[in-house]
Amino acid sequence: MSNLFPGPNQIAYVGQLSLDLIIQSCGFKRVGFLSSPLVEPLVAMNVYGQGQLYTPFEVYQNHGFTIVQLRSPVLKGYGIEFASTLADWAQQFNQVFVLTSFDQSRRSDVQLRSVPFRVHHNNLSESMRMKVQLLDWIPLEPFENEFAEHPTVLPPGGGLTRFLLDEFEKKKRPFCILGWFTGRGDNSLVAHALADHLDQLLDLKRASKIDKWTVPVSWTVLQETTIEPRMF
Repeated sequence: MSNLFPGPNQIAYVGQLSLDLIIQSCGFKRVGFLSSPLVEPLVAMNVYGQGQLYTPFEVYQNHGFTIVQLRSPVLKGYGIEFASTLADWAQQFNQVFVLTSFDQSRRSDVQLRSVPFRVHHNNLSESMRMKVQLLDWIPLEPFENEFAEHPTVLPPGGGLTRFLLDEFEKKKRPFCILGWFTGRGDNSLVAHALADHLDQLLDLKRASKIDKWTVPVSWTVLQETTIEPRMF
């Protein structure tokens, strides 16, 4: 079984939005909750139009995949501890796919001249490595910052994804990071694009017998506002 997870504290939370699309569209069912004192508490209502309450850290399953949806930030200063705990929990899965985003303002000249999507993986099965290779995705170029407190190959904006990467590599766990360079604001189109790339790899739409993503009810707040324009 494979695990899908959003990069914690990433810019614009694109990974979370993409997983929302997949959960809503592919009939993933909530099968449990995770609890961590390192995650900010939150209660949400009617995320997928079913009139239910939702917590910040939940588990969904379908088609042999397990999605961990993280809706709240990890507390500042606890990223390494959180990543270590999550990586230990994820050892029950054959491989882990992390959906994340990177700060588009920190792209290199080479990255500015190409598509905003990048992939980074290690220890994947032979069949999955071949599939990534056939898709001809651009591998993530190493980011170099000699002054960083915690050096990483990942560019800025990915939040705590860098700590997950460190833990997966330390534990020699199969993983694949799918990332998109973007900025803050409405990233619904980017979330669709990132979900599409994951679908090319895992065939989620075909397994669910659908041909397009269904937008969750909760996404209405991404485009709408109750603030009176005359205030400005």
